[in-house]
Amino acid sequence: PPCLIKKSDGASLYATRDLASAIDRHDNLKGDELLYVVGADQSLHFKQVFKVLEMMGFEWSKNCHHVSFGLVRFKEGKMSTRKGRVIALEDVIDSAIELVAKMVEEKNPDILDKDETIRKIALGAIYFNDLVNDRVKNIEFDWDRALSTEGDSGPSVQYSAVRCKSILKKAHFQWKGLDGKDSWSHEEQKLIFTLIQFQDVVRVSYLLLKPNILAQYLLQVCADFGTFYHNNRVLGEAPQTENKRLHLVDLNRRILEEGLALLNISAPEMM
Repeated sequence: PPCLIKKSDGASLYATRDLASAIDRHDNLKGDELLYVVGADQSLHFKQVFKVLEMMGFEWSKNCHHVSFGLVRFKEGKMSTRKGRVIALEDVIDSAIELVAKMVEEKNPDILDKDETIRKIALGAIYFNDLVNDRVKNIEFDWDRALSTEGDSGPSVQYSAVRCKSILKKAHFQWKGLDGKDSWSHEEQKLIFTLIQFQDVVRVSYLLLKPNILAQYLLQVCADFGTFYHNNRVLGEAPQTENKRLHLVDLNRRILEEGLALLNISAPEMM
């Protein structure tokens, strides 16, 4: 449909202002790519705006992208400020911190940097719960799922990274390199195969602008590491075997920490 950029009385519309702001962002802010993270219901609007930029002769219009996302809904329907059906992020964060604090008091009350650790776990739960979902799909808000610290959650990925740190600290691990003649068990090979996909996963996640691809990958890393760790003793083995498995644990830690960092989630030192 036609893109209206001026009303009969000369007033501007949303499209008018988006055209002006796009030009300003490219010319003055020097944006290489312009990403519009806006709900899916505005898809037509941005198709029109980007097409007008193209028709105006701006070749860089091909670098304008609408990063659409679905709605967050309640069981009663979509969120509505007018109807009072809203959840404030501040309330979600406060509730998550309160829940995690209770868990820490029950399981590890003497943990170091308790307040900072609790906040990292709470924010990890909230961020991961959002980013693990395909952004184009609608989400039904559920307090239990949003604050979950178990199953396919941010805290479960954080815990896997912390467990790796604990193993490495107990072994006083230092990077020595591996013997090219080492043989690998089935579980070790599967974990290695998963870990070497990290860069490709990050690249695809970026190109498609879908962080859920990376989040789902991190869950797979945790699953494969759990299988490896359950079936292959790390500490107390022959020196060569212990060395190669400690290197594998350290690589796993690095991948988890880098992956979480890309999702803006920190891995605490202890949990």
